[in-house]
Parts: sequence; C-alpha cells; structure tokens
Amino acid sequence: MRHLIAALLCLFLCTHTSISDANSIDCDSADQAASNVNSWHGLRVWFESYPGCDDGGIAETLAEFITSTLAHRWNTLPEFGAEVNYNSHFLNFVIRHLGGAECNDNRDIVLNAERYCNQEFEPICKAISRAARSGAVKDCLPK
Repeated sequence: MRHLIAALLCLFLCTHTSISDANSIDCDSADQAASNVNSWHGLRVWFESYPGCDDGGIAETLAEFITSTLAHRWNTLPEFGAEVNYNSHFLNFVIRHLGGAECNDNRDIVLNAERYCNQEFEPICKAISRAARSGAVKDCLPK
C-alpha cells in the first residue's frame, strides 16, 4: 500500500511539474509572439493561442499595440470588427488593455470612437470610448 501511495504521489508531482514547465514554455513563446503582433487578426490569434499568458510585460506589449492602433490607425476598425464578429470575447480582451495609454493616445482614441465611427461598429465604438475615458486623466479628454 505504501508503494502505491508513493507511486501516486510521484505521478502527481511529476505531472504537475510537467504542466508548469509547459506553461512556462508557452508563455516564453507568447512573449515572442506578442512582439510580432501587427494586425487585429494577429492579435486575435495570439489571444486564442496564449490565454494564460496575458500579464506583466506581455500585457504591456499588447496594450501598446492596441492603444497605438486605435489612436493612429483608426482605418483598421473594419478589420477589428471582423475579428470581434469571429470571436465576441476578443472585444473584452481589447477593452481590458485600454485606459493606461499616454494622454494624447487616450484623447485620440476617444475622438476616433466618438466622431469617426461607422454606424455598423457603433457598439464596438461605444465600448472603446467608455474604456478609454474610464482610465484616462480627465484633463486629457475632449469635452
């Protein structure tokens, strides 16, 4: 009986270590993949491929892409909308990364979402505007 308990304990510990090592390897890959994200499609694929790795420096890298794209490449909104239509959870993922941007970026995101939104993307634009406004310094935002 003691041998059976010892074998089960070893099996549990060895499996737990393997899972932990696999997660570490996946997050190492996630870090490199996050640095290579350059489109909404690429970001959605990253989101689906590395769900447990969105923290720390990786989250900052993704937030930089998201805020920069929404502030300076608003013309990519149709691509973003297509990715949200493909996976509705993707919108919440993007929203979670807004609000910590530079003052000018937050202002530009709000202006883009409120003034330059195509009617078909109105729910997405409202969510983006709310998120950007909630995390921004009030002096940075348009009235």
